[in-house]
Amino acid sequence: MSSSATTTSMSKTSKVGRLVEIERTENKSKTAKEAEAAAAALRGRRSTSSSDVEDINKSADAFIARFHRQLLLQRLESMEEYENMLARGL
Repeated sequence: MSSSATTTSMSKTSKVGRLVEIERTENKSKTAKEAEAAAAALRGRRSTSSSDVEDINKSADAFIARFHRQLLLQRLESMEEYENMLARGL
């Protein structure tokens, strides 16, 4: 691999790394806030109403979206590690 190709590959992987860290930070804060809000909302309720079901569905959808995003981030990290390994010549 030429030095310019290695430099380009390294700059791409460093951008991916920064994106991964940003996403992780955002996901942690969103997850904590959503869990706190859900717990507070459920503390005072005994029966299940249609709005409760809608809230549960929204929470489930958000969880699934976060899970898919985490899978994507893991895939990007794996690709970054592989490209770094290739750049080192291993």
